[in-house]
Amino acid sequence: MPHVTNNITTAFEIYQEMLAEEAMQTMISTLQGGQREPSFFDMLERPKCPECGVDMRLRIDTTDADGKHWPTAWVCSKCLAEYYSEKTPQEWVEELHVREE
Repeated sequence: MPHVTNNITTAFEIYQEMLAEEAMQTMISTLQGGQREPSFFDMLERPKCPECGVDMRLRIDTTDADGKHWPTAWVCSKCLAEYYSEKTPQEWVEELHVREE
């Protein structure tokens, strides 16, 4: 939808409003260095990095240094620690709690 928006999250929300028969949660991986777009996971209590205490970010469909494929990994953007998991993004959504503002 480049004629409307270049933001994939916004485009998906517009699609849901106009065409989708059943609403789905928007889950987009936004692990990037520096500035990043807001993510569905931003409203959830994410695990803290055991090494430095920063909220970790979820990386989806990733491979470790040994070449093993993992459905997800929690990554610290500060100290770059990585913790791989067999859980899918949906399983993390079901496990994590909504942040209290």
